[in-house]
Amino acid sequence: MEREEQRNRRYWKNLATTLHKEGRYAEALRIYRQAILTNPDDADVSYNLGNLLRTIGQNEKAISFYEHAHRLNPKDPDILINLAPLYRSGQRHDAARQCYEKILQLDPENATAHYFVAALAGQTPPRAPTTYVVELFDQYAPTYDQHMNQVLKYRAPELLRNLLLNYAPTRGRRFLTCDLGCGTGRSMDAFERLITTVDGYDLSPVMLQRAAAKNIYRQLIAGDCIETLAAAPASYELFVAADLMPYIGALDPLLEVIREKAKSPAFLVFSTEFQEHGESPRLLTTGRYQHSLAYMQSRLRAHSMSLRAFQVEALRLQAEQPIQGGLYLVEV
Repeated sequence: MEREEQRNRRYWKNLATTLHKEGRYAEALRIYRQAILTNPDDADVSYNLGNLLRTIGQNEKAISFYEHAHRLNPKDPDILINLAPLYRSGQRHDAARQCYEKILQLDPENATAHYFVAALAGQTPPRAPTTYVVELFDQYAPTYDQHMNQVLKYRAPELLRNLLLNYAPTRGRRFLTCDLGCGTGRSMDAFERLITTVDGYDLSPVMLQRAAAKNIYRQLIAGDCIETLAAAPASYELFVAADLMPYIGALDPLLEVIREKAKSPAFLVFSTEFQEHGESPRLLTTGRYQHSLAYMQSRLRAHSMSLRAFQVEALRLQAEQPIQGGLYLVEV
């Protein structure tokens, strides 16, 4: 009888997990709730239910199930890895810091935890860890376009295209283009009429799979944008980085390789999260960097680049509030 109950529990857990992956959230939620009632001490069920609730935007309920799962299984770092971002998004910074510190006790080499401990302490490491960015966007890829367009009202690519059209000599010109941090190819939807050939560079293999399905790119290169661009044989007339800079604090290595790969005269258009004052980047508790105009001007001068146009605009929403960004047009 006990074995039969165990088989039934495994069956319902597996079914709920499958329904979640297929996007059948209401059905998965119903089964998980039944499972948690019959077996409230199953850490896996609490954890998976937390994952589902987070997926459908019920963060406070997700937190309670993650916390319950952690009490049942305090040595599982995956529970804490999923719980900490919900504390951060809810401005519960002390709880988030404690969460990341517990992760480091279990996994001292966890780069994401080190990164957010620094962010929550007001420190600014030079860039986001590769493992963090890959994990973030691999998970985000299936819903990225829909979420950016419909929920976050993301419009940086369109604003950057307009900046290029308004302030650069583009009449009748089409560019050999490098799309840095290309993701799913969302930016090239806006630039379609301004490009001839485009290559995409991104860390996330799952995002690149989505980009490949759009048949926009000549080639898609997986890996660190700075390293892969430096190794590429191609040179480019236009560089687009619509949402790359918020994951790179110190921009000198990127600007240096763009300079090396520019087919003169070339242009660079990019967006940042805008910092009004300050001579250096600032890492926010969101895990994204802000850059000021003063910082960008100093770094562009250092790499012999000319700032042709700059604007501050609302790029997207976060927690239903507009995020101000800096939009830059640079001649390389």
